[in-house]
Amino acid sequence: MRNWLIILAVGILLSAYPISAADLSMAYAYPVPFKPSEGHRQIVFTNLASECTIKVFAPSGSLVATMTEASGTGQHIWDVKNDGGEAVAGGAYYYLVQSENDKQIGKLVIIR
Repeated sequence: MRNWLIILAVGILLSAYPISAADLSMAYAYPVPFKPSEGHRQIVFTNLASECTIKVFAPSGSLVATMTEASGTGQHIWDVKNDGGEAVAGGAYYYLVQSENDKQIGKLVIIR
């Protein structure tokens, strides 16, 4: 139990102090799983490079959404809608965060 609390505290610190650098090794998205029934309204990508592109793909490989982050905050908020403005269906998705010098791939789960 004590180790779990330490890991949780580290996760909170990472969210509170995003890393805005070219290194994307610490980039991740939350909440995962995304559950609107639990009050979730958006997915946050954090620890991003100051300038990067985020792409979300369906398991089939089709592109669902493309976002650009250039605010320098190290975070980007996604409304969980596709590029056509429609709510993304429940299921598993993959994301690619790409900066000029690095990339990070992760998985998202949306439960509607």
